[in-house]
Amino acid sequence: MSVGPGAATGAPAIVSPGSVVAEPWANGLGITRVLARRLAWRLSLAEIRGRSVFSTFPDTDRLLVLAGDQQLTLAIDGAVHRLDPGDMVRFPGEARVIPTPTSAGALVVNLMTPRVLARGESRIAHVDGSLRIPADNVEPAVVLTTGLSLEGERLPVGTALLPGAAATRRLEGRGVVARFSIHPVPAPPTA
Repeated sequence: MSVGPGAATGAPAIVSPGSVVAEPWANGLGITRVLARRLAWRLSLAEIRGRSVFSTFPDTDRLLVLAGDQQLTLAIDGAVHRLDPGDMVRFPGEARVIPTPTSAGALVVNLMTPRVLARGESRIAHVDGSLRIPADNVEPAVVLTTGLSLEGERLPVGTALLPGAAATRRLEGRGVVARFSIHPVPAPPTA
């Protein structure tokens, strides 16, 4: 199995969070691991260890999915959202977001797309046995729970399965995966 940071074209199709260097959030108040970065999107895994404030990203849309087995409360511009594992929330990068995890902390998968280039979507896949991911798959996916393996190797929470695999892959076991699709935004009409 090929494992690596997946930050450029031709990068490995599977990225384990342990293979990516943790870096501080843009505002320095948390830690993230960039699982993949392309022109129109960035996929990362953030650790939320306590109440803080998310970094702002003007002109960017964010889609956040809660990974692991802990709950998380987000106050997004004052509106409270209580998330259970696998729940998704979308918000503009300019929003003031205050996360409050349980005492154990929380892991979140974060898809960011520049608003003028793309829009991201997410759907949850519950695996009970196996999930086939074809070689021509163009959607990144991230393992949200324990209990899944690939080629006999257990995948940690936060493992990204990226487009570009040389062969069809099959996830096996019981667990949950977030599958992401990125859609280009049409160019505005010219005058």
